[in-house]
Amino acid sequence: MDNQLQVSYGEVRTPVADQVVQLRRWGGTATSDHTFRLPRHYQLLVGGEYSGPSVSGLYTLRASGALSLGVRKQLWQEKAVLSLKASDLLYTDGWFSSLQYQNLRTDWVNRYDSRRLTVSLTYKLGGGKTHSVRASSSADEEGRAGH
Repeated sequence: MDNQLQVSYGEVRTPVADQVVQLRRWGGTATSDHTFRLPRHYQLLVGGEYSGPSVSGLYTLRASGALSLGVRKQLWQEKAVLSLKASDLLYTDGWFSSLQYQNLRTDWVNRYDSRRLTVSLTYKLGGGKTHSVRASSSADEEGRAGH
């Protein structure tokens, strides 16, 4: 399990057309990823992210988030891993912003292809053992000194 939480504070104060625009807001982002071990070398992957409302320049950003699910299977005596993952299942990820100035309100909704289906196969080549060779100057000195 991997959980992360970020809290931020944004404040903007700038003159626009002889009038001061001031925005301030606390914001935050939370992510959570979980891996559940299942029988027969399967794993279930569940992940989510949420970005709360925040301020960016003269814009107020609305909340967005995403939910991802996946399954992973170890194969061939754990030398390979086959993965299938679906991202942003609820299609809630995007960039949603608003600009309020005098008697004008402008809203933007930017959606992109955030829904993805990913299939991957990872294979470990070689014996899987790592060897470490370490040389130090003191070992060289000991060899010259006859130790």
